[in-house]
Amino acid sequence: MKKLHIKIYIILLISNYSPSLYSMMDMAIMMGAQEGASIANQSVNATFHSMMQSVSASKNALQNSISEFSNNMKALQKKEMQSIEQIFTQAATHINNQQGNQQKYFQDMEQYMYETISQQKPQQYYLLNKAAHLDELFSLGTMYTPRGAIWKNVFQVGNWEYDHITQSFWQMQNVAMRSQQTTSFLDKQYEQVSNSIFTEFMTKEPSYEIACQITIYQVQFPFFAGVTFNKTRWISGSLDSITKCRMFGIYASDITDIGTYFAEQYTATTKTATNEVATETLYPLEQIIQKQITAQRTLSQKAFEDIQHQPISISIRIVTSPTTVKMKAWPTGDSEPKEWFTAQSKNKDLYLYHDIGFISAGAIADFKILKPEALVFSEQAEQNFAQDVAILTGTSTKKRTKQTKPTKDVLSVRPKKKQRFTPIPTRTQAS
Repeated sequence: MKKLHIKIYIILLISNYSPSLYSMMDMAIMMGAQEGASIANQSVNATFHSMMQSVSASKNALQNSISEFSNNMKALQKKEMQSIEQIFTQAATHINNQQGNQQKYFQDMEQYMYETISQQKPQQYYLLNKAAHLDELFSLGTMYTPRGAIWKNVFQVGNWEYDHITQSFWQMQNVAMRSQQTTSFLDKQYEQVSNSIFTEFMTKEPSYEIACQITIYQVQFPFFAGVTFNKTRWISGSLDSITKCRMFGIYASDITDIGTYFAEQYTATTKTATNEVATETLYPLEQIIQKQITAQRTLSQKAFEDIQHQPISISIRIVTSPTTVKMKAWPTGDSEPKEWFTAQSKNKDLYLYHDIGFISAGAIADFKILKPEALVFSEQAEQNFAQDVAILTGTSTKKRTKQTKPTKDVLSVRPKKKQRFTPIPTRTQAS
């Protein structure tokens, strides 16, 4: 600006001395104006550049702030999303665990229902219209035996008797396992086990032994002669009280297929095409007949071919418990095998019951119980019974020699047809 003032001053001085120089003065003014404009433009440019730098710095600061804000928001969102995902994951895990626990609970409940369904069956499983008749048969089915355990022959198929000479129970009449017609209240599975006797037995032991001897004199195929145990008590109107038990004995479909078998009643469950649960009661003897189980051991075909001339005697030992049953069978007179056959129970609730009995479907046989000792008649009871039988039959009261195996002479005096003693009103057992 100082230089501009000097130039204008010089021009004024020249103008005082030379009017002709006005044109030069104009040029000088123009040059000064241009110089001033240039200087002003530089100042403006400097100011604008400074402002642009400030704006750029502010823009960068704003961009950095926006970027930092965006990063912070993303980090916060990520953290929150992780927290939310963790909450949902925990909730989903908890729901899955709850569903698993609920499913297991329902499975346990379903299994419990399946195990107890034979104890708490719906109304159609009960013979409400035949209960009184069955109870009458049960009441009149007490056998004539020495004083002690009370034995029941409910359906009185064949000719069951107690023999004080051999101290054993006899089935004196060979009745086929399957008849052409059944009674009005028993179908096939119940008819098959109706040729049997049983007695009540109670125990608190976690396991106990059953021992007996079975001697077979005559058979017609198919036949089964064996022991029933863990049998349910008689329940008025319930078919289960007829069939529900464990069973071990000798079964043969023909002369080439003879062996020892174990079976127990249980309820099987299946699912239908519509995914509904269906239940089916599997009866012990029916399982054996249908070969749903395999024989534990086979028996000699030759021995049964000559059975009419030489009876077959089998010794049996059973150790029963809630979850397992141990068994063995061998020809009486041979060395007892050391090995046990062990079966896992499919229905541990059967051990709630302890009735014991014998079955002789399609065979003439006698059964001598050795254990439990509580079911063996005492010697005094046997003597009293022998005296009472002598009075009833009019035979000598002379003491008879006990025989371990019936002879042909004993068989020859057996009744060939069904006979019964007239019940004594004031007692059902010998005093």
